[in-house]
Amino acid sequence: MTVMHIDEPILRRSDGSSAQLEDDTIVVRDRRGRPILSFGADGVTLTAAEGDLTLSAPNGRVVIEAGTDLDVAAKRRLSLRAEQLAQTAGRWELHAHRIVERAVDVYRHVDGLVHTQAGRVRQLVDDAHQLIAKRASVTCDEEVSIDGNRILLG
Repeated sequence: MTVMHIDEPILRRSDGSSAQLEDDTIVVRDRRGRPILSFGADGVTLTAAEGDLTLSAPNGRVVIEAGTDLDVAAKRRLSLRAEQLAQTAGRWELHAHRIVERAVDVYRHVDGLVHTQAGRVRQLVDDAHQLIAKRASVTCDEEVSIDGNRILLG
């Protein structure tokens, strides 16, 4: 859209905020003159010059959709809260210094292989530990120790 003629190039509110056509871009500025919204041929930019930015739909959904990629970045913390969270991906990669998981129950179903490569593996179980398999093998380069009041084989 090309604007051919405009009588008043700047719209001003009583608090000092304004909207202005700059080249082919509509720019909305706060009362201090800082741009908070730019709408032009190359896209839309929404900026909170200071303080928080809230996208809210108290009686509906908020949908963020991208034609190619979606990047979310935070300098300190990213928090997600929901009654239910569903994720679907062709491949999921997680890189972290430390992962801490807490849950009442954890269920995993893997059709193929579960592979863990670690320097050490330790499992602490309060009650019973079961390994149920068609075949099982334990291979060790040095020694294997089994410590228990009773050891039942067969």
